[in-house]
Amino acid sequence: MSENSRPQVGDFLAHTVYLLLQKPTLDKEQLSNYRPISNLSVIFKIIERVVKSRFTDHLVSNGHLNPHQSAYCKHHSTETALLYMIMIVIWNSELLELKEDWMGSDW
Repeated sequence: MSENSRPQVGDFLAHTVYLLLQKPTLDKEQLSNYRPISNLSVIFKIIERVVKSRFTDHLVSNGHLNPHQSAYCKHHSTETALLYMIMIVIWNSELLELKEDWMGSDW
C-alpha cells in the first residue's frame, strides 16, 4: 500500500451538504425553497452520540433536568407527557372536591 492511498485526517472530517427541494411544486430558482441535508462522516456521528450521552448524564446526575422533561429523554414521549398532564388535572380536581367538601361550596 502506497503512502498516497492511506486515509488522511481530512477524509474523516469531510462531510457533504445536499440541497433538497422541499416540495416538487415549488420554484426551483428560489433558494429559500430548498433545505440543506448534511451527511456527516461516521466519526462525527460517533462523537455526536458520545457527547450527547455524556451531557445528558451530567444534566440528570446534577439535577439540571426537570424530572417531567419528555423531549430528548429515554423512555419518555408525548404519551408520557400527556399521561402526566392528565394525572395533574385529575389530582387537582380531586383536591378541589375535597376542599369543597371540607369548606362548603361557598368558599
